[in-house]
Amino acid sequence: MRRSRLTIAILVTLATIVVVIGLSLLVARAITTPIRQATTVARLFTSGDLTQRMLVTRTDEVGLLGDSFNALADTLTQRITAYERSQATLAASNQSLQTALTQVDDLEVPLIQVLAGVFVLPLVGQVDVGRAKRLEARVLQRAASARARAVVIDLTGINGFGDDTLVTVVRLGQALRLLGIRPVVCGIGARQAQALAGQGEALDGMVVVRELAAALQLLLPANPPAGRRA
Repeated sequence: MRRSRLTIAILVTLATIVVVIGLSLLVARAITTPIRQATTVARLFTSGDLTQRMLVTRTDEVGLLGDSFNALADTLTQRITAYERSQATLAASNQSLQTALTQVDDLEVPLIQVLAGVFVLPLVGQVDVGRAKRLEARVLQRAASARARAVVIDLTGINGFGDDTLVTVVRLGQALRLLGIRPVVCGIGARQAQALAGQGEALDGMVVVRELAAALQLLLPANPPAGRRA
């Protein structure tokens, strides 16, 4: 009788142990499975897949952890998307600004081709030191790139003819000659003619005419090179 009771007690104890172990395994799996899922989703998310989210099917602490992770992922996705949009907007703004600067540059240095290898540079307004430097650099670069054979510097639109303008015309003419490009100056009045006349040897090789039409007529292929004209 006692042996039977002892056997039953042992069996009950063993069964209890088995049940406890089984329940422990089930609980451990219930906890570790969402954690493994969260680890996998987090790894994919950080690698760039912003669509990854945890599958939440529970309402306990583990479910709350999944909800918190998904909320954090949603916030990060929104911020990343907003940042990318701002970068795209900034890039578009920079492109628009560059286009505007190019248009301003074209207006400030309007080097216009009128004949094969012949370009006209109509100067308008005033030429200060800053504009003179930009003018020289851009005209020389564009004329050389276009393989110009002559550049007509039209002074018709110049307001006044100060020292800066005079120096710019002379320096530009000298630089063009060094590039093998023929400089021609037109659109001058009495004051400009008087200022240019005082430059002496600095004008050697530079043709000076009164009007743009005369400059273009001079540069027609049928016309041989001419010397300086007043």
